[in-house]
Amino acid sequence: MILKLYLKGFGLVGIAISVSYFMWLCYSYNILGESKIKNSIHILDRHNKTMTLALTTSGDRSIFIPLAEIPDTVKWAFIISEDKRFYDHSGVDVLSFFRALFDGVIGFRKPRGASTIPMQYSRILWPQLSNLFLKPLQCVKAISLTQKLSKGALLEGYLNLIPFARQTAGVETGARLFFGKSVRELSLAQAAMLAVIPRNPKAYSLASNPESIIKRNNLINKMSKLGLWDNLSIAQALDEPLKFERVRDEVSSWHVIRNILDRKHGLIENGNIKTTIDLSLQRFAEKLLFEETRRNSYKGDSGAILVVDNNDGSILAYVGSPDFFNPKYGMVDNTIALRSPGSALKPFLYALALERGYTLSSVLPDLPISFKVPRGVFSPRNYSESFSGHKQIRYALANSQNIPALYMASVLGEALVLEKLHTLGFSHLTKSEDFYGVGLALGNGEVTLQELVKAYVTLARLGMSIELKYLVDEPIKRPTRIFSEKIAYLISEALSDPIARSEEFGRGGSLEFDFKVAAKTGTSSQYRDHWAVGYTAQFTVGVWRGNADGHPIASKIPAAMNAGDIMHDVMVKLYESKQASWLHRPSEIVSKRVCSLSGELSDHDCEATREELFVVSNQPNKKCPWHKSMVVTNCGGETKKITYVDLPSIFSEWAETGNLPTRDRQLQNICGIVKPNKIEDRETPLIAEPHDEAIYAFDTNIPISHQQLRIVLDNTFNAGLFLYVNDHRYIKVNGKREVFWPMSRGKHKLELRDKDGKTKDLVSFRVY
Repeated sequence: MILKLYLKGFGLVGIAISVSYFMWLCYSYNILGESKIKNSIHILDRHNKTMTLALTTSGDRSIFIPLAEIPDTVKWAFIISEDKRFYDHSGVDVLSFFRALFDGVIGFRKPRGASTIPMQYSRILWPQLSNLFLKPLQCVKAISLTQKLSKGALLEGYLNLIPFARQTAGVETGARLFFGKSVRELSLAQAAMLAVIPRNPKAYSLASNPESIIKRNNLINKMSKLGLWDNLSIAQALDEPLKFERVRDEVSSWHVIRNILDRKHGLIENGNIKTTIDLSLQRFAEKLLFEETRRNSYKGDSGAILVVDNNDGSILAYVGSPDFFNPKYGMVDNTIALRSPGSALKPFLYALALERGYTLSSVLPDLPISFKVPRGVFSPRNYSESFSGHKQIRYALANSQNIPALYMASVLGEALVLEKLHTLGFSHLTKSEDFYGVGLALGNGEVTLQELVKAYVTLARLGMSIELKYLVDEPIKRPTRIFSEKIAYLISEALSDPIARSEEFGRGGSLEFDFKVAAKTGTSSQYRDHWAVGYTAQFTVGVWRGNADGHPIASKIPAAMNAGDIMHDVMVKLYESKQASWLHRPSEIVSKRVCSLSGELSDHDCEATREELFVVSNQPNKKCPWHKSMVVTNCGGETKKITYVDLPSIFSEWAETGNLPTRDRQLQNICGIVKPNKIEDRETPLIAEPHDEAIYAFDTNIPISHQQLRIVLDNTFNAGLFLYVNDHRYIKVNGKREVFWPMSRGKHKLELRDKDGKTKDLVSFRVY
């Protein structure tokens, strides 16, 4: 009697548990809803070529491939491995299910797999069905999928979504990951191995694991029973060495694809996303950067390339790193990584100078100058480690000279330069102008490749800025005028002048083309970064090369021989089958012949002249004041005309040390005397040093009381003159060549006056 009561009690409890479990299953089915990852995006290039099929929620990398293009060897390998009665059941293989139950419960053996392809597919679509207690619901979903879809559709979906290692899904991506080739190219043995890997990706993807080849050959033997392959093919497959050889993935634009997924997450509906990428150009750029990095790792272990259509800012090629799947640095998007741009910002500095009234023939000093910076005193050098005395802006920009650029930045003011860079889109220059100082001209800040390319696109668009984009349906924001057409054109002309840049870069290098291209390079401090940007009317190409962790490039070569080479190859590829065109010349641009030395209108005494471009409203209107002539009497009493150069005071000391035909040097060539009897006196005695508007700074390592400024005078004609400092008489010169003055901070004025107080020469300078 008691036993019957116990049995009834257990029966009621069992019924209650079963009903509860059934109700829970029903509830779970109702809240399960539609597949969480059914929405996937088919990412296309600008010509509707498939780039990838990406999942919006799982984040797996997947390349969709139609069932018709999947080889029978691969289809049957997965069917035999996972669900050999796939074509016979209705979603659940009852025979396999009970055999697995018998093995696990009665036979006390490890149960063989009973999950069919539809059941596995349902787990992929609804990950929560992986819960053991939801196994019945998984079976219901599998049956439902089999009723709604054909066997072909089921197999196609399954093979394109089956997960492998490293966030990789689908047989096409799996084949590329493990064998370095498309699934279309797999051998019978490789197809069998690919089908085995999903069982345990971590273990079976290692060639060193003996179980890998055992599992593969067991599957090949099972496949042989289908009678689809002859004995020789089976024998060759069994003997084929197991070798995993992942080479660079052929799928392009992974950084773009990742950006699309990040931006569109939760907003994607079934359908296509069309990018502005040109898949053919993208693959060329990726292969170029990959091979260049592999062959020449001493030039940097990383890099990036951006190619932009100047018409609307569309990105045609977007290479964020040499190899996206490189575990060390591959997924770092170097187009948005912050790096020092080196000299790559100089064109924008000089564009600002032209806006302020300078011209391409304006002369700037290329002399030893010191500048006060936030961390002390900055005594810059040119890349060539030499000084030319002076440089016209065209040549200073084309040859990327540092001193003229720093001088220009100091004259314009750091605040104005920084403001212009902000309007160009360099949003990461967030510090104050005092923090950057004049070093802004040399890349004393951090920018991204995208920012840099966008700024150069502005020049290519004749001063009109536009946002970059990589989605076709991305709205184009209204362009913004940054520079006038005239200014942008003049800067572009200077950057495209191979003769102007030949002093530093020579002829025939990576910056020179068979068609007109504006080009600029940049090298950051200690050779950490190499940049190269080139543009025509249609396209802009930007390249960064360096090491991913920021340490210096091992080979101290110019950027033109690193990033420049890559930029050159991409630009040539762009015009492989089309004609290049140059920027439209504004009507306000005129050409004038100027003196090659002074940059002013050429005169009859100028030995070398050249053509220069100017804005009509800002062209030179006076003849060259540097070249002069005079008639003197030589030692034999004969008169002779000499031509000489008379440079501004800031260049006088340099002129004496150079080979320029100064007056004194020309006179000396006549009869060895600097002061012949018949020579007119110089109008104004010269203060040779300091130069007018020079900038000095105290050496922080020396006591201020011990620091003096050396004042260099032309002692030929200064007898009887007095030196005044800030309107106070300091010393009588009396033919002195050098005078020393105790330095003090501030702006100061030096004058040479005669006994009547008349000023003979005047310079101003500043001490920090």
